[in-house]
Amino acid sequence: MIAIFTTRWNELFCQKLEAAARARLQEAGYSVKHWVVPGALEIPLAVEWALDQHPNQVEAVVACGVILKGETYHFELVANETSRALTDIALRRKIPIGHGILACYNLQQVEDRTQGSKNKGAEAALAVLEMLQLKKEIGEPK
Repeated sequence: MIAIFTTRWNELFCQKLEAAARARLQEAGYSVKHWVVPGALEIPLAVEWALDQHPNQVEAVVACGVILKGETYHFELVANETSRALTDIALRRKIPIGHGILACYNLQQVEDRTQGSKNKGAEAALAVLEMLQLKKEIGEPK
């Protein structure tokens, strides 16, 4: 199973990211479990909970969200800390995590990255699929 975590902030766009990721994963034959979290900063903790509760079931994770630049430094904090935490989890747990969290300066950038073949949710899912294949080729970590 591959877990998808999606934020509620900017929900319409996040749903597009999640739908594209889900479709890509299901096309590849994977079952998908989807959870919704309040915002991007909550994704890493939710991922940890899922990995703890389903230790041999979750093969990979796709994180989907949209962080829009506002008038303060908050945008950078959320984007950087979420990315760092997900990378830390991936390395520590030795599990692929697809980063489909957009950090954009305006709505046009979000729209451009959630449409059709440019959908970053689908790209994050593809990265996870490629990493799972690479893991098979290299062999299970010891």
